[in-house]
Amino acid sequence: MDEPDSGREVVIAAPDSSTGLSPATDRERDRRCGYPNGATACMRFLRRIRYLPQLLRHTVVAGWHDRVLGLSAEAAFWQLLSLPSLFLASIASLGYVSRWLGTGTVDRTESQIEATLARAFSPEVVNEVVSPTLREILHGQRIDIISVGFALALWAGSSATATFVNTITIAYGMRDQRGAVQSRLLALGLFLGSIAVGVVLLPLLVLGPSLVGDLFPVGIRAGAKSFITDAYYPMVVLLILLGLTTLYHLAPPRRLPWGRGVPGACLALGIFLFGSIALRTYITFILDQNHAYGALAAPIAALLFFYVLALGVLLGAEFNAAIEQLSPTLLGREAAQSRWHRLSEELTPPAAVSETAAEASATEASATGADSPDPDAAEPGEGYSPPGSES
Repeated sequence: MDEPDSGREVVIAAPDSSTGLSPATDRERDRRCGYPNGATACMRFLRRIRYLPQLLRHTVVAGWHDRVLGLSAEAAFWQLLSLPSLFLASIASLGYVSRWLGTGTVDRTESQIEATLARAFSPEVVNEVVSPTLREILHGQRIDIISVGFALALWAGSSATATFVNTITIAYGMRDQRGAVQSRLLALGLFLGSIAVGVVLLPLLVLGPSLVGDLFPVGIRAGAKSFITDAYYPMVVLLILLGLTTLYHLAPPRRLPWGRGVPGACLALGIFLFGSIALRTYITFILDQNHAYGALAAPIAALLFFYVLALGVLLGAEFNAAIEQLSPTLLGREAAQSRWHRLSEELTPPAAVSETAAEASATEASATGADSPDPDAAEPGEGYSPPGSES
């Protein structure tokens, strides 16, 4: 892609009262008008909605500046590379925890995985490759697959998580506040935490709402199935939002309040959902027009799927950073101001910067010149002679 036009002046104002973006301006206006607290909060919320276009514009500008498109491709590659080894290691781990889940649960998980993979592969591949491999991994308790698979998954998956952590750190303007080793260790810890949560939730996601309801006792099974069917997908969305918000909270070196990550998580989820729908429509259209791409559809679709996922996560971080600059918290105030000034300096052409500096120098010189004494003027008492002293 072409670089932004350097001849066009792009100025991003700092979030102060002169721009109208300061929440303190809204609070002062409401205090002068004498509005009650409830009406004040409601009116402040309605007024801040008008800032949404500027927030989205700043998100796009800052995302372009931080190379979000390229970093999303990098994260998508590492995610795709870690997927096979992580999938095999996770499936092999289910064989060891089957004593708690029950043999029937493992069998149903195997059937659901085969049914899911049958949509992407031919029946011959599923019957001759997928089914024997799954049966051996799930029931054979292969410790070698678990160890090697998790080792490869840790390397590739932590690299993808490190891309997310570094980009979120850059978005908040805290790039130099954490070393490379600390960032990598944090990414490794976050990836291990996601694996631990995934091992617990993977059977529930694979089984679906109807089969999860069968795990309950007979007396409450009907009510449990009805409740799980109604709340299944909202709970999945809620878990995704909680995970993204936690990532936005833990990634910056100076952690902001946990609730500050919710807007970016909502934006990331929206981008992911709309992107997935568009991607599915595109792939279906391509396969209907040309069946020669059928063999390549699965890896290409997986790579594009992970790209949309990474793009949503990184743009959500940029959106959170824009909100932090609009209404900075106590911890993020310094980083927000430095972020605004750094972006303004880098996006403003040199000619505009020199003119601004010249105007500032002229203003300072005129202000100091009015107060400084005339160097040719005589000091008090110097050259003064009382009347009548001249001869």
